[in-house]
Amino acid sequence: MKYRTREALAGYLFLSPWLVFLAVFFMFAFVRAFYFSFTDFDLFRDPNWVGLRNYQRLFNHRDFILAVKHTFLYAAVVTTVQTIFALLLAFVLHQLTRARPFFRTAFYLPSITSSVVITLIFLWLFSRTGIVNFLVTPLYQHLPQIGAALVLAGVAYTSLVWSRRRAGRPTELLDPLLVLYAGATALLIILGANALEQLQTLAWAGANPLAGLVASTGVLYLLSRLLASRGRALQLWDPPALLLSATVGLVLTLRGGNLLDPLPGRLEISWYSDPRTVLWTIMLQNIWTTGPTFMIMFLAALQGVPRSLYEAASIDGADENQRFWYITVPILRPVIFLVVTLGSIGTMQVFDQIAVVGANTPIRYLITLAYFIYQNALGYGGTRIQMGFAAAGAVVLAAVIFFIVYIQRRVIDVEVQY
Repeated sequence: MKYRTREALAGYLFLSPWLVFLAVFFMFAFVRAFYFSFTDFDLFRDPNWVGLRNYQRLFNHRDFILAVKHTFLYAAVVTTVQTIFALLLAFVLHQLTRARPFFRTAFYLPSITSSVVITLIFLWLFSRTGIVNFLVTPLYQHLPQIGAALVLAGVAYTSLVWSRRRAGRPTELLDPLLVLYAGATALLIILGANALEQLQTLAWAGANPLAGLVASTGVLYLLSRLLASRGRALQLWDPPALLLSATVGLVLTLRGGNLLDPLPGRLEISWYSDPRTVLWTIMLQNIWTTGPTFMIMFLAALQGVPRSLYEAASIDGADENQRFWYITVPILRPVIFLVVTLGSIGTMQVFDQIAVVGANTPIRYLITLAYFIYQNALGYGGTRIQMGFAAAGAVVLAAVIFFIVYIQRRVIDVEVQY
């Protein structure tokens, strides 16, 4: 017997347990399910051939259409967010020099915990009287002030970047120091507006909002021009300063008119029972539990990136953002493809969270393809056992997953070019 033949036989011998498992529990099961999809099999009687009737019923079934919509929405949102979340977690851990094993273990714990246990914990956290509503209520009550602060920070940052670039000073589009300065400016303005309201100095602005807006903008703009002149010739026309002054004046006017007061009441949303939030809450739960698994994959790939590439890019003048987008992300293409593919397959088959939560919520608001197949195969939820009909749904689900993976393979370039 030739050496290569002996090597091949040894390889197949080692592979034989897995090949037998694959043939019995996957290939045989798929072929049998494919056959049942053309029959009226119900577990108790011999199957009768019905042709394409199951597939015709499937695409006219209201629950199946809902399941397709929910599954595609779930897969698109969760796969996208958890991939970005895992990459950011891995990037942060990769930058750490101390306590990396501790944080790696802490981040990975949700992935090794039972999904049913995690679901029960989330049911308690997101209940009507749970801790999530308790923590979110202050944000909800101060939503007007938070919105005003974000608008102020955005305008202040835009004005700062505009002014620095006009003065010939090189400024990046996203400068952390300027972001911090703009945020502090917005916070001080909001606090100052609250203090002025307490002193009743803006009461007239609430009575005549337009006059209050014009007066506030004029005073602030003139004050900013005087401070900017510093003894030099006064420059009256400055669009960034005018924009910022008008925005601050608007906030002061709204504050004086009590339009930025805290909202009354508290949130009492039952996140897992409300049809508007139940599917999104399950998405959040799945991202939190599966993201760390993909984080480990990204972290292992990041540790294999040659440091010489980063050093050469730094010598050429590349900043941190440029090194990430033009070195890190291209090298991680094979891992990105793996993560996206595994995430898509997993989310298209989501079942356990739906099965646990389904007892508290009308199933039509969160039914997915996997749960639809389970419901009809075992007669759960008041439906009769329709194994042939469920097998048709399983074949469609398998075909959809295969098509999605094929498209991802064609779209995502996995070749790494140094």
